Amino acid sequence: MRQMESISLFFICCLWVFTMHFHYGAMEIFTALEDVQNIMNAERKIVDILRMLVLQSDKPRRAAINSYINKSKDIFESPDADPEHIVSHPLNSFRLVKHFSSGWENLRKHLEHDAGQATLIKIEKLRRQARFPETDAIAGAAQGFLRLQRTYRIRTEDFAAGNLPGITKASALSAVDCYLVGHQQLLDGIYDYAASWLEIALQKWPKEKRDPLSSIQKSDILNSLQLSYYHLGNVWMALELCKTIREVDPFYPNITAKILTYQALLDGTTKWSVNAMKLQARPPPVRVDNGLRGFLCRGEDTSPSGALPHLRCLYETHKNPYLILQPVKLEVVHVSPDIFILHDVILDSQIERLKKVAATHLQPATLVQSGSDKSGVVETMTRTAKS
Repeated sequence: MRQMESISLFFICCLWVFTMHFHYGAMEIFTALEDVQNIMNAERKIVDILRMLVLQSDKPRRAAINSYINKSKDIFESPDADPEHIVSHPLNSFRLVKHFSSGWENLRKHLEHDAGQATLIKIEKLRRQARFPETDAIAGAAQGFLRLQRTYRIRTEDFAAGNLPGITKASALSAVDCYLVGHQQLLDGIYDYAASWLEIALQKWPKEKRDPLSSIQKSDILNSLQLSYYHLGNVWMALELCKTIREVDPFYPNITAKILTYQALLDGTTKWSVNAMKLQARPPPVRVDNGLRGFLCRGEDTSPSGALPHLRCLYETHKNPYLILQPVKLEVVHVSPDIFILHDVILDSQIERLKKVAATHLQPATLVQSGSDKSGVVETMTRTAKS
């Protein structure tokens, strides 16, 4: 009986983690609401400082500063600006992370000289105190997107458009946003998803105005896309994309060498294989999570036949005197594995108190390598929590 209770409680925890991961996917980026609130308060002060600097800036710096200020203004005046709404939607949190990390790094280059230096020092101090996300937070966000897509079988087109099942629609991602996600998945070796995100970025590119703070060009999207197709085994598509890059930017680094390399590879390939490459879907099909975790998270019924009579609600006391007057409300929601939901165990006020006390002590969850001591503790993209 005790073994069954332990197993059941384990699966309760698992279900809670996966459910929270979907509905509060942004928690990978912002640990708690307090973090977001502190960052947004600091950002308002930073914007005020930048407004003063605009008056004494030359035209290029003025354009960069105004671009940054306008993005901050959009965040603060958006209906999604509430911190709780930010951490409850992956796309909102991604945009915020991008603005506070890579957006800041692009502006920072304009503040490193002359009158901007004193301002830069003041802003950097504010950012350190508020614990702003660093540029590597983009990588964490892209990895979080991948987990959500695989688990919930979300099409890239829907994800990029802000349409996630079971959650309020958010504003669509831009071409640069999609490029950043796709490029990170390329770096992580997830080539099918990388290609799907980069294809969306390429479609969006001609429809959008260029961001003066962004250095991303159409040729960068094409280059990451051709690398994705090359790693997927479609050398013909990689070659065609390289030819397009040369048309868009004849001086793109190493583009001629890549064309010659891919052409040589195709020359040594049978005509049948080349024709097969031409017929491959664009974007390619992507892998999804067909394991038990994926089924459970999607709410699909994985219970064995005949399990329905075992799904029930009951009061449980475990023969504990304290529970006689107020027994635990137990709901059996799944059989094999056994998953229970415990209702009305803790008050909302107690939850908020626990969150507040724990917020300052949270650290990224890690794994300990088998047979190692503390020095063997490692972080991994498969852990999404802080503890």
